[in-house]
Amino acid sequence: MKKYLSLLMLLLGVSFVCKAQLNLCVYSKDGEITRFLASNVDSVSFVVPDSYPVDPANVVNNHEYVDLGLSVRWATCNIGANYPGETGDYFAWGEIESKVWYSWSTYKWSNGNEQTLTKYCLDENYGIVDNKITLEVSDDVARMEWGDRWRMPTQQEFKELLDFCTLRWIKFNSMYGYEVTSNINGNKIFLPLTGYMVESELITAPFGYYWCSTLDVTDSDNAMQLGFTDTWLGVLSSTRMYGQPIRPVLP
Repeated sequence: MKKYLSLLMLLLGVSFVCKAQLNLCVYSKDGEITRFLASNVDSVSFVVPDSYPVDPANVVNNHEYVDLGLSVRWATCNIGANYPGETGDYFAWGEIESKVWYSWSTYKWSNGNEQTLTKYCLDENYGIVDNKITLEVSDDVARMEWGDRWRMPTQQEFKELLDFCTLRWIKFNSMYGYEVTSNINGNKIFLPLTGYMVESELITAPFGYYWCSTLDVTDSDNAMQLGFTDTWLGVLSSTRMYGQPIRPVLP
């Protein structure tokens, strides 16, 4: 008899549970409980967010920036990227459009080679001397693409980033690169490993490059860039016709 009573109670319990709406409960460390109707939950996974927290007010022309406490504010993404872990588009130095072939024959500011420069030149051995060492607004892809006061960073602003931030090599989602943490206020940005374009080929591992708006004053066929690998980074010179990403800044 007891066996039948126990079975009856078990069946009643199962019937009650089946009629009830089960919830999936998430318990946070501060004691808050978030409930989801279990029948609406397909799966549960744990993922790293696509970006670091950004103040909703830190948006100019629909592009987010982070205040690292430096002389300029840094965009959270490269031009052409939708989130920090994307490389975005590639540009030759001083050009405002990406393209499929990166060489001196297609470079906007030369007549076919590095000795026939038509703009941004300090040495007659490289072309027409105009003594311009910083990109004009019309040749700054950040200003042309994003508008307002967005622009490419200068050589000095990249040096400032290295001098006043801690850079840590990490894997952010599926992309390797440097997490840049301000030593002043603790805010962060991420610079993904990008590679660079030469002719139609993307040269990837293990290089990351970002153009400055500053010409190499010792070698007019070059311009300055932030360059890095997983073990080294610094501001150095690179051939102007290469395709590289842009990380804009705001003054």
